[in-house]
Amino acid sequence: GGVGIEDVLVSAFEDVGMQFVHTHDCYECDFDTIFPNFSADETSSSNYDFSDCDSFIQNVYDANAQAHFRLCYTIGGENNPPSDYQKWADVCKHIVMHYNDGWASGYYYDIPYWQVWNEPEFETVFWTGNWLQFCQLYETVADTLKVYDPNLCVGGAGFSDTGWNDNFLWYCQTYTGPLDFFAWHVYSPTPRNYYELAKTIRDDLNSYGFTETESHQTEWNMHCADDIPEMVDSEGAAYTAATLTEMQNTDITVATRYRSDAHTFWGS
Repeated sequence: GGVGIEDVLVSAFEDVGMQFVHTHDCYECDFDTIFPNFSADETSSSNYDFSDCDSFIQNVYDANAQAHFRLCYTIGGENNPPSDYQKWADVCKHIVMHYNDGWASGYYYDIPYWQVWNEPEFETVFWTGNWLQFCQLYETVADTLKVYDPNLCVGGAGFSDTGWNDNFLWYCQTYTGPLDFFAWHVYSPTPRNYYELAKTIRDDLNSYGFTETESHQTEWNMHCADDIPEMVDSEGAAYTAATLTEMQNTDITVATRYRSDAHTFWGS
């Protein structure tokens, strides 16, 4: 994840064999960048602006990676529950149509993973509603996307709070909401914590019957802060290697570090 993929990053991603780029905090791909006027007709291509996101996604594929597409807003953007859940879901469907099925002079990337929202448990940051309202939005979007294309892998939602994990999994189990992957976040200076938490996430998924649901770690790093010298020195390199090694011993399917475009956490 992170803002922008410059040419040097395209080359670097290709060199290291990067497999996925999660589009979190990529302003170019935010919901309201693509569909800026929510009162507009969501079925008309003239109401969408894909230009910036097109360039971003093209860079991802130029690096021989795949997009892991986050349907949401960047921090500081819209965080209220949509006024019309079904319309919000239909806009998401048209974004999928553009990138996977050529709609609105689009592409045929076959983007596999679509994450609904990000960290809704941070109620004053990414979501001002309650957990039930979020679950209802997730269900609406996931059902809409799976009806459009059953082969899409849809999941949510970049959780970092275990209380919301349980609420969300209970809701998906109770209302049979599709959950192809469960996305979670953690920042820890201890590599072993990723192994332990991945085990906990898998146990939680299994306990709710989601034995086939993939585990996606869509944000990780040493600290959730900026200007930490050890994030970019030899200690940081050792931490990265150790963390990736720990993840290899788990069932994590996708792991995307925050962030890819800067040495320090917020890109300064």
